[in-house]
Amino acid sequence: MHILILFFLLSLVSPINLASQGYKMYGWGDNSIGQIGFDSTLWERKKVGMETDWAMVSCGWDHTLAIKKDGTLWAWGRNENGELGIGNTTDQSSPVRVDTSTDWAMVSCGGYHTLAIKKDGTLWAWG
Repeated sequence: MHILILFFLLSLVSPINLASQGYKMYGWGDNSIGQIGFDSTLWERKKVGMETDWAMVSCGWDHTLAIKKDGTLWAWGRNENGELGIGNTTDQSSPVRVDTSTDWAMVSCGGYHTLAIKKDGTLWAWG
């Protein structure tokens, strides 16, 4: 079966792709701190969570953020510098919701920071 890939992203250590088939996300590579989004530290290709409604994803050095089709923003991976935007510096090995907003439009991860734009055009930065 052929699957159309909507996004293919590569951080320094972990590729992540978002497949069009049901908007599922898959990752593989180094997951030593949960940067791919599942609890295993094995180097294996695996679906990220049970969600099937991912719309956009971005990878930083060791962290990942993604937007669902409903406009919610999710984060996982290293959080040493607050790059996940969840109000603490605890690493997350699976997707956690960043806030209660449902109007996120774009996200871009840098090495240890994140930039995101809401639908009203406001730019947010953290990390």
